[in-house]
Amino acid sequence: MTNEILRIGFSDSQTRWIGIRKHQAALALSGVLFSGDWLLRRNSSYAELAIGALLLINSIPASDGLTIFEWLCEGVKFAVRGEWSRIELSTNDDFIEIKTSGISKFICCSLSHRGRLDLSGEDLALSDHLATFTNSLALSETTSHISQHVLCGKIANQAFLCIPSTSAIPSGWGKDNKLVHELVDFDSYFDVLERWRYVRTKNEVIHILRVTDFSQAPSNTSLLERLQVSNENIQLSVHYDVLTTQRSQKLSSRAVHRISSDNDLIQEAGFRRTAQANRSLDRLRQRELLVADGQPLLRSAVYISVKCSSLSELSLHVEKVIARANESGLRCQKGDGQQAKWFRYQLPGGSGW
Repeated sequence: MTNEILRIGFSDSQTRWIGIRKHQAALALSGVLFSGDWLLRRNSSYAELAIGALLLINSIPASDGLTIFEWLCEGVKFAVRGEWSRIELSTNDDFIEIKTSGISKFICCSLSHRGRLDLSGEDLALSDHLATFTNSLALSETTSHISQHVLCGKIANQAFLCIPSTSAIPSGWGKDNKLVHELVDFDSYFDVLERWRYVRTKNEVIHILRVTDFSQAPSNTSLLERLQVSNENIQLSVHYDVLTTQRSQKLSSRAVHRISSDNDLIQEAGFRRTAQANRSLDRLRQRELLVADGQPLLRSAVYISVKCSSLSELSLHVEKVIARANESGLRCQKGDGQQAKWFRYQLPGGSGW
């Protein structure tokens, strides 16, 4: 039962009110007020009805989990910002520095083991080592960022771990900062051209997908197996913000209080809680117990980078990955209008977050 509750569901990074996001509630309520006033008041203007209808339409969910209002905002931001952005990289024996919208310093490590981890039992040991490592980061005074990356190739997959430059290297991994060039294919800097559905670098075109919902913990190996992309030019990036113990406890308690209040309000209004709402509340309560027991709270994001040499090839591979994701129970956002931002997000180090 514990595993069932702790399965990762929809992101709770955005606060919701009785199941919908705050801007949706504000738009819908405003639309109802304008439309209701037009219906009840004599000689009211049709402009008021039009405003009410427009507000209600903008609160409707559209593709990629965004509302129509959010899509309009993304379109405006895409139109007004510049097409080009620069990524800068510097490396030495001690640390790697990446500069995008922010600056981060980190260490790049490679997986020392060769062969099938699940056959040797090393996968469980490796998970235990990473859990111990994140526990130690949670005891620090600041939030830390770590990321796991897998490069898919025709012969074998390569696994990398990027950790804060001041951290000790976890067991099972070996430090090699030169390997960062496997993740970012440039020496000192390069420019990125953003289009609505992809970004273009000097050597390739890239489409970034983000996994928004999955029924099991984001293990790199299990995700690759479910996507069946081990023989394609795919990069999988799993990023974590490791929150401090004190902040984890505050955020967890606040989340449980918010969801509990929303559920109480729904019941007082005469509505029944859905199975999904009950499962979300149970998951949050159990997460609060684990955090109170000293476990770290991780904010995670999973990105799939599809890299090709031409747009026609890219479109084909992206549709193939999305189709495989849907078949295996994963949900992916295409990130239209957000490709440059997501490209920065999936880079090691978390400088773009």
